[in-house]
Amino acid sequence: MNVKVLGILLLYLFAIMFLSGHDAAAEDVDGWNTEVAKPVSEPDGTEGFGVDLGIKKTGADSSGEATDVSETDQTAKKTLEGQEALDSGDTLAGTIDVDTYLNVRDGPWGKIISGLNHNAPIQIVAKEGDWFKIVNGDGFAYVHAYYVNAPGFPSHQGVEPPILGSNPYEHTGDPGASPTVDNGTFGAEPCSPMPDSVSSDFGPRDIGIGSTFHEGIDLPVPNGTRLNALGNGVVTNVGWTDGGGKCVYVRYDNGYTSFYCHLESVSVEEGQRVAIGQDIALSDNTGEWTTGAHLHMGIMDSSGTYVNPRDVPGLEFPPLVE
Repeated sequence: MNVKVLGILLLYLFAIMFLSGHDAAAEDVDGWNTEVAKPVSEPDGTEGFGVDLGIKKTGADSSGEATDVSETDQTAKKTLEGQEALDSGDTLAGTIDVDTYLNVRDGPWGKIISGLNHNAPIQIVAKEGDWFKIVNGDGFAYVHAYYVNAPGFPSHQGVEPPILGSNPYEHTGDPGASPTVDNGTFGAEPCSPMPDSVSSDFGPRDIGIGSTFHEGIDLPVPNGTRLNALGNGVVTNVGWTDGGGKCVYVRYDNGYTSFYCHLESVSVEEGQRVAIGQDIALSDNTGEWTTGAHLHMGIMDSSGTYVNPRDVPGLEFPPLVE
């Protein structure tokens, strides 16, 4: 083979090798171009795909400073109590705190429209002086705040109002038998059983409607408590007054007259003779001048003047609640 032929063969072989290498390189490039593009790392080191889901990545905020959502300070709304809550427009849940039941009125010292037992729940909307304005059906009513326990308003704080707001009423009827000296001893208690204290004594007082003179003694006894004749005498009147409710008068042989009011019932009749200790009535909460179940007891001397029952011989009473 001469030199010319050898050169042609070498050139041909070189051309085949060149073409084969170019195709392989093209396949490598084409293969790389068909792979999924590697995402570009974001500044915080996480991989982003150009989609904003509106979710802040844990460990970074807009300022670039690390935050922990679990430790975010979330300040709870302050729970208001007492007058601050009422002034804000909130209502307060309260309960009645009495031994018997509490009168519900249409206004402070207004007309009695119903009663609430111990632990009865109420909703308070306002405080007006010594009275709470409460939700009552579709409207509102009033109860004395002294006997209500509510957040910021503990019960039995301050001066207790008199359980009875009673004062004397006109005494009418036959004065009964003439008094005798030898059979006029008092010895029976007015209530069976007697309470441990007196809620309002004889004399001047202020019950929230101006200064008044209380011409009797208030005995805080439950509804249905037995009431007794203090001595031998005659029933002179059984009746009803707006303020005192059902009432009974007994003229005793010693010249004194007893007046019981706010009664549930009377078991004697006008003109009937009664004996010392005899059951004559049951206590209750009738009449408008009252804040709860009790007995208002007044004593008049032979001239018809109300006197302090504590000064009457033969009568004993427990101490006044301070």
